[in-house]
Amino acid sequence: MLPILFSLGSINIYSFGLFLFLAFIFGTFVVWKYGRKEASDEFIFDLIFYTLILSMLGGRIAFIISHPEIFTYNILKMLHLMNFPGFSYYAALITGMITLSIFSIYKKMPPLKVLDFIVLGLTLALILGQFGCFLNGCVVGVKTNLFWGLPVVGFTDKRHPLPLYEILILIPSYLLLLKISARQNKFPGFLSGIFFLILGISQFVLEFFRESSVYLFQLKFNQILNLIFILGSSILLLRGLAGNKIKSKIKNLFNK
Repeated sequence: MLPILFSLGSINIYSFGLFLFLAFIFGTFVVWKYGRKEASDEFIFDLIFYTLILSMLGGRIAFIISHPEIFTYNILKMLHLMNFPGFSYYAALITGMITLSIFSIYKKMPPLKVLDFIVLGLTLALILGQFGCFLNGCVVGVKTNLFWGLPVVGFTDKRHPLPLYEILILIPSYLLLLKISARQNKFPGFLSGIFFLILGISQFVLEFFRESSVYLFQLKFNQILNLIFILGSSILLLRGLAGNKIKSKIKNLFNK
């Protein structure tokens, strides 16, 4: 692990912070590149600003609430992201989706269309974020004897490198989403439906390799959230595909 990449005098450059910055820059560029076909620059950058701020705030608050032993009710620890990193992935994601939906409706834009061009930038940002997470050692996998297991600070045994697993899933997912985005016959929500289906299935499986103690109905709590993502995205895709078939039949009927 390499939490500090290098130092400039008394200033430490943290790997997690640097990759979060890169995730923001490149993720924003991709959202703007594909989103400007559907919305104005002002809408895109305002959306990114509000969604990013509120999702990070929601993710951080949820992590602090679920890990009181780390922060011991110390405000300075809660605010110091470099020495005491940690975000609730799902809280940030859900907060971001709620913010995006409210903002889109307020600006009279279809939320699913907006979500479709957001997921490309989000996927790229997640890839870069996971690189930073890997170097920082902020996610701990269960112990393993496999040769690719890695040591983690604070543990004596080797652990599954979960951030690397996520990167290996996210990179082909990003390439797949790029290919799908070039299709002309997509329905609103198609791209985001594929994204959340992949995310739900992959995260459900990876939870078996994650160090966690929160269980509900014999499953980890995060796995239940992933099942909801899988169900919701499946319904979205099936409804959209069924709607496309009906539209195609009506069109063929009138073309006869």
